[in-house]
Amino acid sequence: MAASYEDRILRVLAYIHDNPAGDLSLDRLADVAAMSRFHWHRVFRALTGETCAQAVRRIRLHRAAVWLVMGEMPVAQVAACAGYSNQDSFSRAFSDAYGSSPAAFRRDGQVRVGGGVVGADSDVLHGGDPGVGLQEGAQGVLVFNAGLVVADDDPPARLGVGGAVTRGVV
Repeated sequence: MAASYEDRILRVLAYIHDNPAGDLSLDRLADVAAMSRFHWHRVFRALTGETCAQAVRRIRLHRAAVWLVMGEMPVAQVAACAGYSNQDSFSRAFSDAYGSSPAAFRRDGQVRVGGGVVGADSDVLHGGDPGVGLQEGAQGVLVFNAGLVVADDDPPARLGVGGAVTRGVV
């Protein structure tokens, strides 16, 4: 029996997450999904509401945002780890997505989840009320206490509202 479209999308999203600096071309992602590039693009867009390129960019930039706030890597290294060949193109893409430069984003120490903003030094991230907001989990994982893992190293468990990737369920 052929894999469902959702299974294929989840497999591709896991591949994107595991290889942010790797080959994430439409042809490669279609190979991971075991579909022709044309059919894959139509299926992905129809089910997620975004193109493969938009998903790749969103996932790369989200991981970079977490690395900036939670880590000490230089911005150039974050850019390289997120799959950007140079810091200037990374800074432009990051500023377009988050409304501030990577350095300003790190300085402000904010992680944006949904419509809300949580500071890296917030009680919520460091043992605050377990019923509200985000907490820091093992290996720098940001876990939304309602059970949604925002960023981690496990494959995604499901797709969220509007095509947002949810990274497992706690």
